[in-house]
Amino acid sequence: MNALSEFSHKLQQATLKATDMPTILRIVHEYSSLQVIYHSIVEPSLFIADTLDSSDSSGSSSFNETLEQFGSTIDSLPGSARRRLKVTLPDGRNVLSQPIVGLGQVLSYIGLVLPPQNQQIVSEIYIALLLEYASKTAEQILLRKLFLDDRSSDGYSRLIQDILFGEVSHEDQMLAQIGLPALSDGKYLFVSGIVVLERPEYSDEHQSVKMLNQDVVMLLRSLLSTHGIYNLLLLHHNVIHLLCIRETFANTEAQWEKVKQALRKVIELLKKSNRLRPGNNLQLHAGFGHMKTRLRDAAQSYREALDVVSVTRLLARTSMSAFYEDMGIYQMLKSIGNTSQLIQFVQYHLGSLLAHDQQNDTPLLQTLDQYLSCMGAKQETAEKLFIHRQTLYHRLDKLKELLGSNYLNAERRLCLEVAIRAYDLVKDEMNESTSGEGLAH
Repeated sequence: MNALSEFSHKLQQATLKATDMPTILRIVHEYSSLQVIYHSIVEPSLFIADTLDSSDSSGSSSFNETLEQFGSTIDSLPGSARRRLKVTLPDGRNVLSQPIVGLGQVLSYIGLVLPPQNQQIVSEIYIALLLEYASKTAEQILLRKLFLDDRSSDGYSRLIQDILFGEVSHEDQMLAQIGLPALSDGKYLFVSGIVVLERPEYSDEHQSVKMLNQDVVMLLRSLLSTHGIYNLLLLHHNVIHLLCIRETFANTEAQWEKVKQALRKVIELLKKSNRLRPGNNLQLHAGFGHMKTRLRDAAQSYREALDVVSVTRLLARTSMSAFYEDMGIYQMLKSIGNTSQLIQFVQYHLGSLLAHDQQNDTPLLQTLDQYLSCMGAKQETAEKLFIHRQTLYHRLDKLKELLGSNYLNAERRLCLEVAIRAYDLVKDEMNESTSGEGLAH
């Protein structure tokens, strides 16, 4: 008990003097004499072992391997298992781990690598208490850093609005306002994005909703920073507007691929957050424009991001990419702007088919879409639709009757494929306008 009291006092002193996690982890190592693993989604992970840690250039590569093993094991656990628990690494070692919770989200884990049973000097209960005390101190430090980061960004609200809406008159002056130094050799990459926090059932507790959104913003900011992306964020109601910045001194396209990988990981981690679980009625839709090399072009990237979110929310497909460059034909369809023109195009090429499906409750549109996607391969189409081949033949005969015998000719087929994608975007408006009326070819 004396050791625990001394340990707790030392943690309190460390919290007053320092705001970095390595100090806390070294104290844990000092009082446990065990290897300490720190796995985090909001800052760099660490490994403390005797005199070396993973941030030390002289440390063994086995430290990084242990960090990866621990992180992968922890990340594979279901959300309900995120409590203090003993995990077994792939190499057979056991780690007693304690979650660090903040903003309703598990931000990090502290773990102690347990020695073999025949070499264990201190009890597991003592180790668990050390982890309990350390996690509370670590939580204070992490939350302090998150709130400091959030407060320091308040002055950027007007700045990010000017950038995203194209009001950049003097690029060098704007870069200086952001706090970016001039680069003599390299250059900056700018990517605009938007994150929509959507609740199927809007909560009446307005204050709690606002606090929840602010928590998500702070978590997002920390995740972006941890993955090496400088960012400006602006929360307005349930929408987060963001500008991501990365400097590059090498191949621009290669750097952009790294940024995309980082953004994918950030969104994946954000979606796994406790704040975004189904019980909270909160869904996330994210979109990013294409990379730009000038700040003044960030507004174009922002418009592209808006198109991405607009499409992903309409389609509700989990596999849909969050990046504008991966939208394919939807880039062109969204750029048309005139919805009535899209509806006319859909009506002309798919009107008879849509009318038949509506009147007879048949899935001919789905069949046509899958048949074209399978390049006319009947067996594959039947398997993808989970129907017998004979059923598919009957549907194909009906398609030929409704669309004409030439519907697979190159030009006609292209129009049908575009019309199907366009219908994804305008079907709600078409259904409203044709309520109670038949669809004419």
